[in-house]
Amino acid sequence: MKILPVLITGGLLVLVVVSAVMNRQQLLSNGVIPVAFLLLAFGSSIWLSYRLKFVAVDNEYLYVLGWSKHIAIPFSNIETIEYSEWARFVTVQLKSAAKFGKTIHFMPTVPATMRSMLNSASVVEDLRHRIEQTSRPADAI
Repeated sequence: MKILPVLITGGLLVLVVVSAVMNRQQLLSNGVIPVAFLLLAFGSSIWLSYRLKFVAVDNEYLYVLGWSKHIAIPFSNIETIEYSEWARFVTVQLKSAAKFGKTIHFMPTVPATMRSMLNSASVVEDLRHRIEQTSRPADAI
């Protein structure tokens, strides 16, 4: 999912550049703005896709996968978890930096609105619950 915007904007950019090369007069008259917009969108989608990570969880770790490296982060190293409604991604702040830095961003596979329609806990609530369970002493009830 994170590569899709890069492919779409990259494909559109190639189409606009090819059509501009075929007809240079059109590029000078009204093609500069679409090319500039597509370059900006392409650059933004590459930047965002680089920052977003693939994430999986079990009862003790948050597994984070980037393009070429992957790590297991213990829940005890997670400081905060926030969900951005407008950007639709989750931000995890770590207590100490890992290979990917102190902040990890990922997009939930099922959007929060669909999870709420299914009466399912949000990804953030689920992660917070798991962290709370692991931080509780073993003899606590």
